[in-house]
Amino acid sequence: MPEKQLKRSSNRFPANPPTESTDFAYWEKVAENLEADLETVDANNATLAGINVSFFTHNDDKDGDTSVSVSVENKVNLWFSQLLASLNDFAGNIGFADNPPSTHAFDLVLASSNITMSSINAPIFTIKIAPNGHDRWIFDVTFTFTFSDNSQFTSGKTGIILDQDNRIYTGSFSD
Repeated sequence: MPEKQLKRSSNRFPANPPTESTDFAYWEKVAENLEADLETVDANNATLAGINVSFFTHNDDKDGDTSVSVSVENKVNLWFSQLLASLNDFAGNIGFADNPPSTHAFDLVLASSNITMSSINAPIFTIKIAPNGHDRWIFDVTFTFTFSDNSQFTSGKTGIILDQDNRIYTGSFSD
């Protein structure tokens, strides 16, 4: 999400404004442009208010003694990531039924209250399970990002399979 900066532009804010203050059309246009730019900056400065993860279990349940950990990170570059939110070792006492299918939602814990919308560019997520013995879990996952301006971004992945031999799934929001 690119951040727009306020800047002087020759076509938007001429270097030589009219010498007469009665050129109202010029000043109205300047005011409109400033207002539009400020709205853009405000939108880009909205902060991350929460991330919710929702699991839709189908075809094979999650046992009640299998705990789950979820993290969401923002890829800063090829080598570094910034933690956005996580929730560790939860749902270890809750079974997620598959017949009928079930949905369970959890709010992740934000790593910071100062993460701006404009700083999030390539988020990835990791889901880990810690089964007690054998457990195979088939599910769809949906993440909902909520920002301080009440805007939301939702993305998900279907058909994830984790078990005692394959405990970790990492995905991107562009998959």
